[in-house]
Amino acid sequence: MKSFLKICFILTLALSSCNSGNQKSERANTDELLQNEIKFEWQSFELDGIKYEHGALFLPVYIDSIDREYKMQFDLGLNVSAIYENPLQTILTEHPHLKRKIVARNDYKILRVNTRIGNYSSSVDTLFVYEDHGDQKSYDSLSVIGSIGANEVENKILLIDFPNTTLAILNEESEFDKSEYHLAPLEYKYGKIFISLAADGQSYDFIYDTGVSISAITTIDKAFFNKVKSNSTPTDTVKLNSWGTLATFEKSKIESPIQLGEMKLSANKNILFTQEQKIVETLNQVGIDGLVGNDFFIDNVIIIDLVNNKFGVRKQ
Repeated sequence: MKSFLKICFILTLALSSCNSGNQKSERANTDELLQNEIKFEWQSFELDGIKYEHGALFLPVYIDSIDREYKMQFDLGLNVSAIYENPLQTILTEHPHLKRKIVARNDYKILRVNTRIGNYSSSVDTLFVYEDHGDQKSYDSLSVIGSIGANEVENKILLIDFPNTTLAILNEESEFDKSEYHLAPLEYKYGKIFISLAADGQSYDFIYDTGVSISAITTIDKAFFNKVKSNSTPTDTVKLNSWGTLATFEKSKIESPIQLGEMKLSANKNILFTQEQKIVETLNQVGIDGLVGNDFFIDNVIIIDLVNNKFGVRKQ
């Protein structure tokens, strides 16, 4: 049952690396935020002596009947929102009334509970219990308890303002001005956000995943990699954790513009290429050439409209 949660192979790296890093807080006073805005925080991490400032993206979460703030990673690579089993067990020791809200299915469990994300009341009332996952900490030191998945924004409109570290979940398109955005088609299926990127006139299929933190783009398509990578600097070879084993990646900088719909996007960011068999088989299974992470849009405000199936980048 766990396998449906995550196609993105970089989740293992993002979680294990970020949990050992220092959390970078950019919190603002809640009173300064708009009614529907949620302030998020980055958690930086270090890998092979390189510090990545934009690691995991965390949101403040409140569980109904519990008067304290927790954090959950905002991870659109997950089909559904999940609470990690280890933190849940710690919470249950202090709030045993939640035990009756746990429902066992054939091979998994769910927690039926209402939550609030910042000032936003979540429409999701069921959290998948992610077995054998999460930190084993005392109740007072507990912070990260799970992940918010794509079902939170299904049939809604998600606005992410990366420069100001805020996001908003909107119910109607009238809540934002479409004329301010370059819009391109997206496809939402399997609980994933599919977008098409073009390089040198050729279109390639990707999944946008807020849980990807190690590079702007990761691809299994050699032609795409060669078209956009830097020709002025040498390509590095790096070993990264994938499903508990080290996988080999080629690493370069994006040098050529990449097109999303009618937009040409330039990003001096990292791109990774791999031919590791398990990774290739997994991405081929869903018919994609790779993954697009937060870093590709880190200087932008983006709209993910799952009402009208549009992906937008605010005009500069």
